[in-house]
Amino acid sequence: MSTSTFQKLALLVALSFLNLLRVGAQQNKDSLAYYKLQLKQANEIPVDSVIALYTKAKQFADIPEVVVLARNEADYLTNQGLKDITYQKYERAIALAQDNELKVLEGLLYVDLSNYYYNFNKIKLAYKTILKAKIILENATPNEIALYNGINNSHITREEMLDPIIFNIGVMALDNKEYDKAELHYNESLSFSIKQNNKQGIVDAKINLANLLLEKGEFKKSNQALFKLLNDSIELNSDLVLVYYNISANYLELKEYQRALQYIDKTISTNDLLENDLMLVHLFFLKANIFKNLEKYKEAKQLLIKAKKILIFNDDLPFLLEVYKELAEIEVLNKNPKESNFYYKALLAIQDTIKKREGIGSYEEILLENKLYNQEQLNTNQQKSIVLAKKRGNLYLRLIIIGVVIFLILGLLFYLYRENNQKHTRLLQQKAKIKEIEFENKRELEIYETRIIQDDLKAKKRELLLALLFTKKRKEKLKQIRKKIDNLSENSVITREHLESIKKYITEKSDELDAEENVKQQIVNTHKDFFSSLLKKYPKLSSTELKILAYVRVDMKTKEIADIQNVSIDAVRKMRYRIRKKLELNPKQSLEKFILQYH
Repeated sequence: MSTSTFQKLALLVALSFLNLLRVGAQQNKDSLAYYKLQLKQANEIPVDSVIALYTKAKQFADIPEVVVLARNEADYLTNQGLKDITYQKYERAIALAQDNELKVLEGLLYVDLSNYYYNFNKIKLAYKTILKAKIILENATPNEIALYNGINNSHITREEMLDPIIFNIGVMALDNKEYDKAELHYNESLSFSIKQNNKQGIVDAKINLANLLLEKGEFKKSNQALFKLLNDSIELNSDLVLVYYNISANYLELKEYQRALQYIDKTISTNDLLENDLMLVHLFFLKANIFKNLEKYKEAKQLLIKAKKILIFNDDLPFLLEVYKELAEIEVLNKNPKESNFYYKALLAIQDTIKKREGIGSYEEILLENKLYNQEQLNTNQQKSIVLAKKRGNLYLRLIIIGVVIFLILGLLFYLYRENNQKHTRLLQQKAKIKEIEFENKRELEIYETRIIQDDLKAKKRELLLALLFTKKRKEKLKQIRKKIDNLSENSVITREHLESIKKYITEKSDELDAEENVKQQIVNTHKDFFSSLLKKYPKLSSTELKILAYVRVDMKTKEIADIQNVSIDAVRKMRYRIRKKLELNPKQSLEKFILQYH
């Protein structure tokens, strides 16, 4: 055999082999297993490509496998942060599971949907949804559980499905302030974990029971439970973070600020090992609160600014709103009105941004729901058509006709729905405009009323200062009278003329004092209603304390009050402390703001 003939034969064999590979690859692409493998390896490809792979995989799957794929797809989209489209995927998957009586998959999809609601702060919806999931899984038959295990190639029991659900119900009941229900579910979860010898489950349940005591205001009992837990074996740093955080929160509520600081610092050092930015923001926020109670406003501000930078980077506007509120309050306490106004303006801007996002999000969600509903219905019909066509080839034409009719009906229904939806949207926009006008009017009225109150207080401050000036002059005149008498007493003989002169001088000064007393009485009348309304509610206040409150009400500074009262600044501060105690004000309340409500 010649060399050229051998080369031709080798080339022919290679071409035949490549052709077989091409045919085999094409056959593999037309299978569920191929697309499942592609999805496992889809770590760094675009989101649209992953969605396309899921769509292709569903075409080669039977109904139960389609539901499983839809659940996995929704989970993937959640991790990608695609809020609206994820919700639609869950809705379509649940509907498909219901239509085909796949109870276990339906229950687990409701669990996933509940977690979705919870992650986006829709607590009540999350709570209702997970309760529904619990009922479905409790009523699932052994055959239905076996069917689910067969689809997923697993051996999970009903109890293993229900355990995390019961735990989550406890968490959501706690968020809804339903303490008895939360305690019931936590104890149920604890009992199950003890039976299964699940150490992590036991720790989780105990942490949440201690957190429940904190929420109920039983701070000492909560700390006892947490310290007992610290003596047990806590293996995960994330659990240590939660335990230390709750201990510091309890100490803060108990006003043991130094201990609170000690444990919040432990929490921060433990969290550094986890590198959890969101938890770090919570820790900064709590530590700033402790510093504020200790009147260390500079340190509190520094921590809140750090928290602000992290939140801006993560675009967490609701939490950022709370941080700006705290910064504004600290600047008020620190007597920096310009800085306080800056944070209040920023706070209003964030509120407007949140409202705009919520409005746009809800409108887009409605449009997306309509679009995806028809798309998913079409895909479902196509999938059913493919499955039935393989089994019953003679019904293929009938199914196409039925599909077209259904599509036309759905198109008509969609048209009617869209018309109704547009009317509803216009109505909502009109209502929103009306509310916006009402809000603006209310805000202008509040500004006007505030201005009137401020002008009134300024006038009262002037009157009070005038009265104090007269009082000071009266003291000076009395000193002059005493001085004159002292001068006369130095003479060895006091004549009748001297006595007449003293009498005449005292009469003149007495008339002046009467005039000043009339002015002072006028000032007292000005604050008459204020004193009477305050004494009516707080009868234990002394006359000196009432006088201090009158000075505070007209925005007099501590130094000014000390000068008027002829006492030290520390004495005024002590009087203010006693007054706060009698008025039962907590450390966060401003005495100046509180006293303005009494007219």
